[in-house]
Amino acid sequence: MSGAPEKRHTVRVLVAAGISTRRACSLVGTSRSHLDYVARAKDDAELVAAITEIRRRKPRWGVRRTHRRLRKLGHAVNRKRT
Repeated sequence: MSGAPEKRHTVRVLVAAGISTRRACSLVGTSRSHLDYVARAKDDAELVAAITEIRRRKPRWGVRRTHRRLRKLGHAVNRKRT
């Protein structure tokens, strides 16, 4: 049992068996705040299209200049996702 999804499942099984949530998390070795986490899917289609268009028009531009252009066009994107 190494991943967080497996631990969440194990805690839910233990809670269904009648053990308290606090005790189940302690036994599994995870925090109670991890139980409510839900991963959100990222839809990067618009961002990828904008990067592709910039790179098509300006093929010599690097990552930094492309990122500045994205910010200027209104995309609130972190530099590590560019």
